[in-house]
Amino acid sequence: MFHLFTGCELGHGTYRREEKSPGRAKTEIKKTARTVREPTTIDHWEQHLSGERSLGVIPIRVDGTCHWGVIDIDEYDLSHRDIADMLARFQLPMHVCRSKSGGAHVFLFLEEPVPAEDLIFKLRDIAAAMGYGNSEIFPKQTELLIEKGDLGNWLNMPYFDAENGTRYAVDNKGRGMSLAKFLDAAERSRLSADAFHDLRPVALTHDGDLSDGPPCLEYLASVGVSEGGRNNALFAFGVLAKKMSPDSWEPTLEKWNQRYITPPLTSDEVSIVLKSLRKKEYSYQCKQTPICNHCDSQVCRTRRYGIGMMGGGSPQITAISYLDTEPPLYFVSLASGGTVECRVDEILTSRLFQRAVLTQIPTKLVPMYKQDAWLSAIQPMLDGATAVDAPANVSATGAFREMLETFLTDRYKAVERDEILMGKPYFSEDENRYEFRLADLMAFLERVKFRELTRPQVTRRLQQLGGEHRFINLRGRGVNLWLLPPTAIEEQTEPLSVPSSDKAPI
Repeated sequence: MFHLFTGCELGHGTYRREEKSPGRAKTEIKKTARTVREPTTIDHWEQHLSGERSLGVIPIRVDGTCHWGVIDIDEYDLSHRDIADMLARFQLPMHVCRSKSGGAHVFLFLEEPVPAEDLIFKLRDIAAAMGYGNSEIFPKQTELLIEKGDLGNWLNMPYFDAENGTRYAVDNKGRGMSLAKFLDAAERSRLSADAFHDLRPVALTHDGDLSDGPPCLEYLASVGVSEGGRNNALFAFGVLAKKMSPDSWEPTLEKWNQRYITPPLTSDEVSIVLKSLRKKEYSYQCKQTPICNHCDSQVCRTRRYGIGMMGGGSPQITAISYLDTEPPLYFVSLASGGTVECRVDEILTSRLFQRAVLTQIPTKLVPMYKQDAWLSAIQPMLDGATAVDAPANVSATGAFREMLETFLTDRYKAVERDEILMGKPYFSEDENRYEFRLADLMAFLERVKFRELTRPQVTRRLQQLGGEHRFINLRGRGVNLWLLPPTAIEEQTEPLSVPSSDKAPI
């Protein structure tokens, strides 16, 4: 399992406990879910398989490639056997596993790593063909902003508590697979790079007259539209027909009704659709079934008669994670590729988010949204955001500690205690502590243009570092000082080595 699920070399995910929310089928872990800044080890896998500690693996590696990917079907009334049977009919070398909450994880494994962007595109295509176009895709990122602390999103691994757990693979007969059987099947199904790029569901065949339209209609034409969604589907086919042939679209729509709708709608039902479409120009109803089940919005935007670059109705964001700092630093992954770093105000406002994207990715302009619509769309993403343990030097607190060390150990520090009145910090050998005025520290932070923390926030961090506030008399004057132990900073204690030279200095 360690080698099969090779992932990010810098971190992994875990959580402490599961919680069942009232009235919800899904088991929640987000309150205790963490991205730990440690590589996955054999020991982590042993704990996972024994049921001691659940493991999550980040599929994207530091170089932006992946050895595996997954379609995360977040539905709880599905049949895992039906999904496995569909994979067999589509001749897709993929495996379905029960997820932690009873949904389905559909895995694709590779012999050699491929770019995450290519893998995401392929899995979106397959998910749309299967009728699960709204499913999440892992990897969620096409790149990692490693230098800024980003580690990406992780997926809970299958076979937690392998002997007794419920996260097991299912074959097309509906039978659960043992860990050994799953490993054998997964290893045999690994695809080469060439086979991966040629992969597409074999059931997707049609006459080719829809290739310029939305992929959802292309998929529906391949598998057929049955009872329950025929009217919505024919209406969408009508929108496409009008875009393709504004002057002769009606005969085309009647032909498509006979060819792609099973059974075809009656002449009266077709007349109602025609009458409605004659009134005005309509857009695709992307959120209606069965259209939404086969949605592939990124491909649709590139099609001649697709939804266009401004279509879709919601921000194209695939995931949000955040560094657990004060304030938090967000990493937002875009469906069209790329990850952007965002401050709190850039998350809260569509215009500022648009500016952040264009600043960091000069070729990408995301659309603007009304504030209420923006917040409504962002909130679900924040609900699912995962905290990432932050490196000390990334957070405002870590940067402050570095600035504090510079202030206290600078070459201009006081030699005598009285020099504190001149704005210098002093180290007392007798008391084994640093002594300084808060105003002098704040003035130093202003000089070096460190403005991330307010005065009250600086005070709190000094307290967290073991600092004490005390009133001391200097030269007959009462002075408020901060007293800080040397353990609060990381001062250079060993002398630096200086290379020797036989040459004369002059």
